[in-house]
Amino acid sequence: ECLNKKTCDSFGPGTEEVTAWQYIGRCKETQFPTQSPSNPFPTFSPTFSPIVKVPTIAPTGLPTTSPIGCDHPTWVEGFDYDQGDKVSFNDIVYNCRNKKGCDIRSPGEDNTWIFEGLCIPTNPPTLSPSTPLPTFSPTVEPTTSPTTSCGIPLWVNDADYSKGDEVVWFGGVYECLNKKTCDSFGPGTEEVTAWQYIGRCKETQFP
Repeated sequence: ECLNKKTCDSFGPGTEEVTAWQYIGRCKETQFPTQSPSNPFPTFSPTFSPIVKVPTIAPTGLPTTSPIGCDHPTWVEGFDYDQGDKVSFNDIVYNCRNKKGCDIRSPGEDNTWIFEGLCIPTNPPTLSPSTPLPTFSPTVEPTTSPTTSCGIPLWVNDADYSKGDEVVWFGGVYECLNKKTCDSFGPGTEEVTAWQYIGRCKETQFP
């Protein structure tokens, strides 16, 4: 029974707030609220289409020989092979060991096919000898030193110079001092023992 309106709204019966409700007895045949059962999920019976097995059509027109000319036919997937049939596959001869698997398992995949040996053609093709490529002898023109207007040639690398030879280099006339160094070092370089400057060459024509 509610004793105090202010506290009855906030505190339930039997709580620590004794000023709210007062116990006065038991209520016989109490009926608790009955919850309606929840609707079960609908049950669907899936319908599966029947599996249609595509018939395997054995290929026709099998080659009688392998591409390299072997006496045994090339293995073809789906062909109706019998036990003991021999085929060629990747230039190797195989013997059918199990009729049930020879049409779907390629030779060498497992023990369905037995290795017989290499596929050797009965009549190997005769290869014509290839025509050799023509040989060209390169023509090497002799290296000559261009002559300047003053009659003295320009210096050329790796030429056969002798002591006393004169050359022109960037308008200057140089004389060879050492044969060993004149062939490799140009005039005016850091190799002072090779060439000696002796003057200018007028109207020099550069190459």
